[in-house]
Amino acid sequence: MFSGMKVMLRENIAFGNRLVNGTEGTVVNVVYEVVDGKKYPTVAYIRVPGAGKVCADLEEDVVPIFPESVSFKVQINVNGKALRRSISRTQLPILPAYAYTDYKSQGKSLTRAIVDLDSAMSLQGVYVMLSRVKTLDGLLILRGFSPSKICGRLSQELRDELARIDRLAERTTHSWERRLKSRGWDGTDHVGTDSTMDENANF
Repeated sequence: MFSGMKVMLRENIAFGNRLVNGTEGTVVNVVYEVVDGKKYPTVAYIRVPGAGKVCADLEEDVVPIFPESVSFKVQINVNGKALRRSISRTQLPILPAYAYTDYKSQGKSLTRAIVDLDSAMSLQGVYVMLSRVKTLDGLLILRGFSPSKICGRLSQELRDELARIDRLAERTTHSWERRLKSRGWDGTDHVGTDSTMDENANF
């Protein structure tokens, strides 16, 4: 890890300061302690645009990120016997932010991106990869890919979910129109400008 390195948070730390899972920033400095000749980070100072002033001793948008401990259980085999053991791991909750999975890149707008369509597991993944860049000039496809990656059929589960959302949208529209008509709006004027409507009506 080095100053100027792009990193991504992998935990929700402070919603009010935009320090949530997936937030990107730049390393300002890392403080280490040395134990038995090995360096362990005790805090990383990350510049996160929009984070604001979090400490009087730090610059605007510079936040301290501390190591976190995570425990998990594993099963091991000892002399033919299966035993479960608990393992604890302590590390900074950040990752290098130079490459993402399609899932992790959702919602991001990038100026330039190199995408590997051949690694996509679904049509949704392909869509996410191709739609991250603002212009086609900023898109580079890493390698060739099978036509099936972009010509396949959406999973039935996703098709069912999209159909359900369409039905909900239709029901919501009809319900809203009925409520408006019950208050004297005939649909010929814009909502909020019809003098027959009560401005304080509770919909």
